[in-house]
Amino acid sequence: MVAQARGLVEFWFAWLLVDLVGVPLAFSSGLAFSGLVYVVYLALVLWGAYDWWQRSRTSVKPAMEGAAA
Repeated sequence: MVAQARGLVEFWFAWLLVDLVGVPLAFSSGLAFSGLVYVVYLALVLWGAYDWWQRSRTSVKPAMEGAAA
């Protein structure tokens, strides 16, 4: 949250690390529901990171407003 408040919105690797630690930890602690929630989060992080990576590779920067083309 602190990183996002400072404008660091591409924080995919931190969320990936949290999920990679959280899934085994939850299951080993006997918290199956929490483990499943972390699995869903992991899937969303992988999907979001992939989409972000694809968009950052193909995005065309728009011309400045009022600038001659």
